Amino acid sequence: SNEEEMEVKRNAPIMQIQFSLYPCTGIVFPWIEGFREVAREILSSPNPKWGHNSRKYDFPLLERAGFQVSREWHDTMDAFRMVQSNLNGCYHLQGVASFFGGDQLWKHRMGENMEFYGAMDVDVVQRIIGGLIPTMKRLGVWETYQRHVVEIEPVLQGISRRGLNRDEDEIAQLQGELRDELKALQEK
Repeated sequence: SNEEEMEVKRNAPIMQIQFSLYPCTGIVFPWIEGFREVAREILSSPNPKWGHNSRKYDFPLLERAGFQVSREWHDTMDAFRMVQSNLNGCYHLQGVASFFGGDQLWKHRMGENMEFYGAMDVDVVQRIIGGLIPTMKRLGVWETYQRHVVEIEPVLQGISRRGLNRDEDEIAQLQGELRDELKALQEK
């Protein structure tokens, strides 16, 4: 099932980590002592972080490994959905990259050359960013993405970790108010 597949992915071991600052660049570190400390330093730096499906996949894996991703983070999958909300099944990295100059196919090569695969993953994120941000600004959705994804998501993640208190009396009172309001609207 889909849920079982996601659980396997959530518990996947980290094999490598990769970074990029500009299109056509990428550095890949094996997930071993020494390189992990360099990765920890990069992830704790004050610059914004970008990834693809990183909010639901990469960052939770890193958090389980004891890493904090600090500062503002962005997810090109979430951002792309603000531009193209009707492309069912096309939000995967290679699909999104095809809109922004990612003209080389590489995802089918997973397992053949993991370093190349990882470098391509971060290279195309940079290419996506270069086209996606101007597109979002032109369409007037950049500020909405900032407010409703970038700023609110860390709050929602905190709530998910801690839980959310329920005040049963307040809930019952609100339900009564809503019933009264609905009745008044129906009578009107």
